[in-house]
Amino acid sequence: MHNSKKTWSFKEQIAVGDEGQRLFLKNYHTPITEYVPHAADFQVVSTGALVELKTDTYSMAKTPNFFIERWSDIGSKKPGSVWQSVEKGVTIFCYMFLNDRTYFEFVDLPALVSRLDTLTDGAYLMAIKNRGWTTGGYRVKRSDLKDLYTQYTFEVESGRHTNK
Repeated sequence: MHNSKKTWSFKEQIAVGDEGQRLFLKNYHTPITEYVPHAADFQVVSTGALVELKTDTYSMAKTPNFFIERWSDIGSKKPGSVWQSVEKGVTIFCYMFLNDRTYFEFVDLPALVSRLDTLTDGAYLMAIKNRGWTTGGYRVKRSDLKDLYTQYTFEVESGRHTNK
């Protein structure tokens, strides 16, 4: 297990998440609303599907990877990311590179969890220190998940998007 050098504060993480959620709400490819019970971030208006968003500030140009949080708290083995989303009944998981205005939408979460379990079995767990707990996750190549996601890029001003 590798420990990151920086200790993150909840306040810093919330600010990034809030910015990502604001842009995502405006630019998601179909109408969504904030999900008030907070078991998820959003709900698709037309279907009621629950959507979870992971916001990353790292540049896509600098990494071919997603950072997938396996444990939101390593010490208590509290699931994070996709595993936590599945437990909450979420059916759509989106990973957004905030600075690139690009998000990746996963709609088959059981297949995603299965693939992630296979890819990360025995892999290097990165520990990310927060104040009061430590998160653990993996670098996962985007190309290893390509068949499971649809990629969207949006223009902030117009709200228009394209998928790839």
